[in-house]
Amino acid sequence: MSAVAIAVVALVLAFAFTAFAWREVAGIAALGAIAAPIAAVVGAYFGVQVSATVAREATERAARAEEDRARALADVATVLSHLSSEQGPRVRATLNFR
Repeated sequence: MSAVAIAVVALVLAFAFTAFAWREVAGIAALGAIAAPIAAVVGAYFGVQVSATVAREATERAARAEEDRARALADVATVLSHLSSEQGPRVRATLNFR
């Protein structure tokens, strides 16, 4: 059972107990005291899940970008190798390619 499901079940049980056991303001205060920590834990859970997903996706995008960069540099090197000895240095200087 996931943490969120456990939290929801606990909150429903606490609400049911409070609704039938206390019929005054103290019951509402008790329910608030029970619901607040559960809501905090559920919020933290989702925050951690979202940040972990975003971090993983960012790492994957960075790896793909590095692969694309390496391929592009290899393509430039291939093109420059096919240029004549006169054109090569001029194009290298224009592209600022070493």
